[in-house]
Amino acid sequence: MSDWTRESLHPVRGLAIALLGAIALAGGSSSAAFAQDASPAASPEAAAPCDAPGLPPGTPTAMEEMASPDASEAIASPVVEGGAEATPVAPEGTPVDDQAVIDEVTAAVENIFNCFNNEDYVATASLFTSNYLVTEFEASNPYDAVAQFEFFGALVNFTLKSVDNVQMLDDGRLLADVTYLNQNQPIAERWELVEEDGYWKLDADYELPDPGTELDSVSMGVQLGGPEGEYTFTLARDTLTAQPAIILHGLNAGAEAHEIAVLTLPEGASVEDLFADGPPPAGLTFHGAIELGPGEEGDLVLEGLEPGVYTLVCFFETPDGESHAALGMVAELTIEAPAA
Repeated sequence: MSDWTRESLHPVRGLAIALLGAIALAGGSSSAAFAQDASPAASPEAAAPCDAPGLPPGTPTAMEEMASPDASEAIASPVVEGGAEATPVAPEGTPVDDQAVIDEVTAAVENIFNCFNNEDYVATASLFTSNYLVTEFEASNPYDAVAQFEFFGALVNFTLKSVDNVQMLDDGRLLADVTYLNQNQPIAERWELVEEDGYWKLDADYELPDPGTELDSVSMGVQLGGPEGEYTFTLARDTLTAQPAIILHGLNAGAEAHEIAVLTLPEGASVEDLFADGPPPAGLTFHGAIELGPGEEGDLVLEGLEPGVYTLVCFFETPDGESHAALGMVAELTIEAPAA
C-alpha cells in the first residue's frame, strides 16, 4: 500500500492535516484534497494574502535520523494506562467581550488558512508553535512539516465558516471555536492560540461535536461490513439528486473498525492506482471521511458536492497490513443534477 493513502486520506480530520489528513486521522489528530470543480474551497490563486514570520533557513530531517529510537521517543504520543492514546479535553477560559480582541483572533485564524491555501508552507509552519508541530505532525523540525505539506498539499484546501466563542486563559492564551470546511466536510474545533514574535500562532486544537449542516440536505444510509462480507459497503441506493448538502449515514455492521472516505478519482484512474508507489495521483480529490467502530453509526456531512461519480473507500488495514479497499471495500455513488 502506498505510504500516503492511509496517512493523507485519513484524513486529515481537521486542520492538522489533512494536512494531516495530511497527517492523519491517524491517532485522532486532524486530517483532506485539492479544490477542483467538486470542491467549494477557494483555489490557491484566489486565497487572501498571507502574513507570517517565516522560518530560519533549514532542511527536513534525513530519513535515517527520523527512524532512530531517540527521535521516536521525542515525538511519542501521550498515553493513558492500558496503552490507549489520551483524548485531549478542550479547555475553558473567560469569555472575551472586547470586539478588537475578537477581530484579532478572527484575523489570525483567517491568516493561517490563507497561508496554507496559498501553498506557502514555510509561512504556514511558522504560524504553528513547536508544541503544535510535534503534537500534530510529529515534527520537532519545522521543515519536516513543510515537507509533509509539500507532499500532501495538493490534496488539501480549507474554507473558514465561522470563529466564535473567543475566550482567554489565565496566562493570556486565547481560545476560539473554529468551524470550517475540510474540502466538503464541516469540521468544528477549539483552537488555542499563543502570541509569539508579534503573531498569534496555533498551539493546540481540540475536537468539538460535529457541526452538522444548516443547508437543505438529502440523507442516505451506508452499511459497512455485515452478512454480505466484512469488507463491503452496502448503499441504500447508488444514485442521489444533488442538494446543497449530502449526508451519508453510516452503520458499521462488521466486526472491525471501518471508515467511509469519499473521493473523486482522476479521469481514467481506478482504485488500484491509489496503491501505486509515489505521491497521490494528479487530479485526485478528497471530499471527507468518517470512521466507525463495530456497532457504531454516524453521519458524514458533505456540502457543495457537484453532480458526478464519487468513490467510497475504506483505507483501514487488517492486522496483517492489507487495506480494506484492496479486499473490496469500495463503492460508487452517482450524484445527478436536479431536473430542470
